[in-house]
Amino acid sequence: MCPMGGEVSQALFFVRMLAGKLNEGWVMLERAFFNTCLSKKYEKILSQSGKDGLSDLKRYFNGENNANLIRKKFAFHYDTDKIREELDKMLESEILEMFISEHRGNCLYSLSDAVVNWGLLNCIDPSNPRRAMEILIDEVAVKVSG
Repeated sequence: MCPMGGEVSQALFFVRMLAGKLNEGWVMLERAFFNTCLSKKYEKILSQSGKDGLSDLKRYFNGENNANLIRKKFAFHYDTDKIREELDKMLESEILEMFISEHRGNCLYSLSDAVVNWGLLNCIDPSNPRRAMEILIDEVAVKVSG
């Protein structure tokens, strides 16, 4: 494993939160839009790009997806088995740090973020953490949120 710096921790924190929020937003749409008469009324008057976007979201969220994985295991809830597995895999030589600042908003508890982030990246592509991060950013921050 290579060390996970502050920039990577921060990027993955935002991807985790965004994925969790997007997934929660989809759940809300299912309940309040698709499961009511609203979708029947409004889907037909959407612009073509709106219809295409909604169709893309339906395809994404109706299958297995990383936003749901992140929401269930790494954003708002934590998979204790996966966290334990990551802790067991970390070498004794792995540097787990905390950066404490005078102002709480500038503190970084990278030791906990490292465990969660490695767990997430290993779920996406255990052989290549850089590729896993690129997949997550492209999928969650670009395609789904876009």
